[in-house]
Amino acid sequence: MKQTTKYLVAGACLALSGAGTALGQFSFIEHVIRTNFARSWSVYAVDMDRDSTLDILASAYSSNLILWWRNDGNQHLTEETVAVARGPLMCLPSDIDQDGDIDVLSAHDGYNLFAWWKNDGNQHFTLDTIALWHGASRMFVIDVDLDRDMDVIVSACEDEPGRMGWLENDGEENFTSHIVKDSWPFANSVYGADLDRDNDIDIIASASQAGDFCWFENDGQQNFTEHVVVADTWGRPGSAYAVDLDRDGDLDLLGTACIVNQLAWFENDGQQRFTRHLVATDFRNPHMVLPVDFEGDGDWDLVATANAGNEVAWFENDGTQGFTRHPVSTNFQSARGVDAKDFDRDGDTDIFAAADYGNRVAWWENTPDGIEEHSSPGAGSRPSATVLGRGPNLRPGAASIFDALGRRLENITRAGVYYSVEAGQPACRMLVVK
Repeated sequence: MKQTTKYLVAGACLALSGAGTALGQFSFIEHVIRTNFARSWSVYAVDMDRDSTLDILASAYSSNLILWWRNDGNQHLTEETVAVARGPLMCLPSDIDQDGDIDVLSAHDGYNLFAWWKNDGNQHFTLDTIALWHGASRMFVIDVDLDRDMDVIVSACEDEPGRMGWLENDGEENFTSHIVKDSWPFANSVYGADLDRDNDIDIIASASQAGDFCWFENDGQQNFTEHVVVADTWGRPGSAYAVDLDRDGDLDLLGTACIVNQLAWFENDGQQRFTRHLVATDFRNPHMVLPVDFEGDGDWDLVATANAGNEVAWFENDGTQGFTRHPVSTNFQSARGVDAKDFDRDGDTDIFAAADYGNRVAWWENTPDGIEEHSSPGAGSRPSATVLGRGPNLRPGAASIFDALGRRLENITRAGVYYSVEAGQPACRMLVVK
């Protein structure tokens, strides 16, 4: 099943002579990966078999499945099983034992279990229990104590009383639980980063029922002090993430508030005082938001899912953190997990999402000209795909070169999709630089 969603970025690709503006169009073509994947929750694009192509990993809560799909390099997918286990609310790819292959972590609130599925190098997975937490729900992998092994920040959301903490790896993948905040109702997201730039790992987390969106300052000895980011009770916050959104050298925060249908970013003044900026106020029951540079213009756009809105969308950053919403799908029932990477290696960013009550996972192929990869562009003025080659400073002859937003370029310095316009010609050509 395929569905094409088009949105105009800056108009149509026009004929130009001399000075002018070349304009491009982005489109997304939906490819359904699997149906009957009951209560699909999380999805990731990751190279599971280390063959230099991205595969897909996903979990389905009610199907009791964690699956991955092997990519043959041409986006033909073969389904493989990681695990059949009760209630995987979330799965997460990570080389947790640092042996060079991708393992899978999972949270099972049905088993009250944080699990590690160890990859033997041939994508055969063996279960190891890393912690038993009532209502196990969320995970983030990072070296919390900076001892050169991978720890796991975790939370328990789906059952009372809710809590958040981290699992310390002793270097042999034996894990010790450390509670950072206990009795924290519906602790529903966790993230780790050096937020205050003092060379240790802090924790950013939220608890939806408590209405808390906070960061926890590490004193360097893994003693954590809570700091409230949102002073008021924000309507069921979630999806904590840290990124330098405004590119001023400090980490800002991203988050969602599902009851009030908001996406927001929190501007860091450099002293961890945060100002909230709303990205959307009608994104119905947002579940997840991630930063992605869709346009290759050096600023952070966003990709997000709205559970009640059945929506997958990206939000275009104008360079000053003004965001324009571009729906990718508005009928992806109960959209949950989302990821964004260049799956088909054509120089642009594709989107992946999981539909909870839609019971499916899908990916959306980013095709700026509206032409599906490997298909013929047809007759008339539609651009033709041309691969220029690899490397910096490619400049194809005397043609005028424009990016997808219609900005004239002197040189092409990075992978991406561009448009070449010859003076006096009736159409432009699409240039895919890999």
